[in-house]
Amino acid sequence: MRTRLAALSCLASMGCAAVGQVQRADTLGTGNLEVGFEPGAQVFGGPRGAAPVPALDAALRIGVSERVDLGLRLGFPWAEVQGKVLLTEPGDPKLAVSIAPSFGGTAMPTSGAPVTVVHASLPVLIGFKFGAHELVLGPRLMLYASPSSMRGEVVVSPGGSLGVALQVTKHFALMPEVALSAPVFGLGPGGGGLMASQTGAVSTIAQFRLGLLISRRRSAAAP
Repeated sequence: MRTRLAALSCLASMGCAAVGQVQRADTLGTGNLEVGFEPGAQVFGGPRGAAPVPALDAALRIGVSERVDLGLRLGFPWAEVQGKVLLTEPGDPKLAVSIAPSFGGTAMPTSGAPVTVVHASLPVLIGFKFGAHELVLGPRLMLYASPSSMRGEVVVSPGGSLGVALQVTKHFALMPEVALSAPVFGLGPGGGGLMASQTGAVSTIAQFRLGLLISRRRSAAAP
């Protein structure tokens, strides 16, 4: 049991999802495509100090309409399906506001049955455009749960991100992003065992990613 709880805490608070988005608030536009590579690092802070961990994620997104993108994002050892719905006018040259729900999960082997953790995220992306570039604010709420656990716990983790997409060429942009998440103790009869185990409770997760974004996007409307 202690082994499973330790693995569960590790997955839920560290390895099962990135805590940022590394994408613009604006959608791609119908039929357009984006490939992203996201090298960086995460730092996990808790009662026993901070632990930096390198990371490399990859994403593929496609514009299924002017207002909707769908995508897949892969990390280690997790994967998630992404969506994005644009709330402002497509092609607005100054502002883009969207919601970007995602759902995914991961699994970790233990001495018993594998431990699995699923996660759901609901960010609101607010993009301020300046020319071809975009400054993106991303307040978000994440939920973690473990189908492999009989304790019925759900962990709530609010957070946010700040990034800027710098358009280098017509089809290539660099997007540095910082993100922070502050998991809280879970809901359920286990009293938050997802976040508190023999490994100690994780209080904050800080993340940096440098997005390498290769894409074809719609042109901005004239101001």
